[in-house]
Amino acid sequence: MRRTGVRNVADVRAAVVGPGTIGRIHAEAIRRAGARVRVVVGRTDAGAKAARDQIGAETATADFSLVLADPEIDVVHICTPNVFHYPMALQALAAGKHVLLEKPLAITETEALELTRTAVAAGGVHAVCFNMRFHPLIQELRERVRRGDLGEIVAVRASVLEDGLLEATDWNWRLDPSIGGPSVALSTIGCHLIDLVAFVVGNVITEVCADLRTVHPRRRAGGPDRLETKVDGQEIAHLLVRFRGGCRGILGISQASAGRRYDYAVEVDGSRQAAAWHAPDGNELWVGSRHVPNQIVLRDPALLTDRARGYVGYGAAFPEGFAETFKQLVAHMYEAIVAGNPSDQADVAYPTFHDGLAAVSVHGAVLRSGKTGRWEAVEYHSV
Repeated sequence: MRRTGVRNVADVRAAVVGPGTIGRIHAEAIRRAGARVRVVVGRTDAGAKAARDQIGAETATADFSLVLADPEIDVVHICTPNVFHYPMALQALAAGKHVLLEKPLAITETEALELTRTAVAAGGVHAVCFNMRFHPLIQELRERVRRGDLGEIVAVRASVLEDGLLEATDWNWRLDPSIGGPSVALSTIGCHLIDLVAFVVGNVITEVCADLRTVHPRRRAGGPDRLETKVDGQEIAHLLVRFRGGCRGILGISQASAGRRYDYAVEVDGSRQAAAWHAPDGNELWVGSRHVPNQIVLRDPALLTDRARGYVGYGAAFPEGFAETFKQLVAHMYEAIVAGNPSDQADVAYPTFHDGLAAVSVHGAVLRSGKTGRWEAVEYHSV
């Protein structure tokens, strides 16, 4: 049952489940949005208590059921390994909590569909953590595409690159398919890119042709002295994609690109203009034209569209980055909680479980194409 009397964001009380790196980033975003971290949930009581002190939570526990039973908790942030997203989100929804779920929404399309249907029936606020949308100049690019500045969108090139699994001794839980899912690159960073390009273009991917690569079929988990473990991590994925409406795209995803540190790039070609955005330096948007000089649009509130201006946290002199995207996501979601606006409305200001389901659906088509070597249609599901 949902708590009444939440009149402003300062009244919102949150639970953070999973106090790892991303959980700590969520906790910081909650505080920066003006809300309170009521409880942090860890695997052990000792770990939860240590995290409580680190992130400034009011209490700590290893018992998730206590979170579900606490009438003071409004929203649950689930920041656990992928395999726990589905069962924990279902329990939180059943307990009447709003839910912010880390990506991917679930490991399988079946689980993602059930989660989305359950969230719709619950009638609350549900969001998936596609935080890359919240760079102000991504919002600016989407708005310029939407209002027709670029003309007809004909092509997209995008990539996300990092080197966390470059060497055979690199290891993390995502390489275990029973915990992370069947493709580490797609479930870890690829789902972000899939959502990002669909968001910018304003249309869904309908077909994919995928080439997936496992760089190290055998890894030494935990260091060079450990025994070799056979893996099928699929650390690299190259995708040809077709969008509804005719746009075509090329997407590159890699966790074995030396020297890259979460490096995003999005380039959009239209019939009148092109535009390009790149992170880590995400405070500039390049706009190209044939008959007039090219432009660099700065992340300056005075220069942006009304839509993008609402996603700027600081003035032009102060660059914004990764941490601000989380703060913006939490702030927009929490504003919906305060207003009592459920997520199943048109043009909500944050990614919902519907968007998470769409990304998992594309992921499913990519895996099928990786096996068949052919174009595969994306099977979207009615909710």
